[in-house]
Amino acid sequence: MEQALKQRLVGASVLVVLAVIFLPLLFDGSGMAKPTAPLSLDLPDASAENTVTITLKPKQVKAKPKVVTKPIVVKPKPAAKPVQIATPVIEPKASVKPKVTAKPVIKASAKEQFVIQLGSFGQRGNAQTLRDKLINRGYKSFVESSGQGSSKVYRVRVGPESSRERAEAIRIKLQKNEKRKGLVMSYP
Repeated sequence: MEQALKQRLVGASVLVVLAVIFLPLLFDGSGMAKPTAPLSLDLPDASAENTVTITLKPKQVKAKPKVVTKPIVVKPKPAAKPVQIATPVIEPKASVKPKVTAKPVIKASAKEQFVIQLGSFGQRGNAQTLRDKLINRGYKSFVESSGQGSSKVYRVRVGPESSRERAEAIRIKLQKNEKRKGLVMSYP
C-alpha cells in the first residue's frame, strides 16, 4: 500500500475511536430540562354517591370428561421355527476329494411368504403404471408405500408366494420376459 493511504486509514480509525469514547460524555443528557414539580392526581374522596359496587358471578366450569385409558396388550410374535440344515455326509474313500451326498435343506416357516420387488419410485403414478402393466401380463402385483413427506417411496412388488423357490422362478421369468431385474425378499 502507499504510505499516504496508510496514513489516511490510521487517521480515520483514530477519529472513530475518539468519537466512540468522547461522544457519550458530551451527550449525557445534562442539557435537558428536568421536571421540577412532582406529578399528582387529584381524586375525589370515596363516598356513597360516587361509589359503584359490581357483583361478579363466578364462571361455571364444565366438568372435563374423564379419559379412560385401556392398557395396550402387545402380543408377542410366535418364535420363528429354527432353520434346519442337513449336514453333508462325507463318505470315506481312498480318493483325495470327499464326495458330498446330501445338499443343505433350508425349511421356511409355514407363514413366511416371499415377494419380488421390481422397482422403487418417488411418484405414485409411475409405480401404478408398472403395476398395471404387470397385471395385464398375468402377474399378481401391488404397490406398497413407505416413508413420509418428500422421502415417500412407492415400491412395486410381485407376489406374495409361499416359497422362496417359486418366487425365484418368477423373478427369473420376469428378467427373461419383461427385462426387469427383481429382488426376492421375505414378506411382510
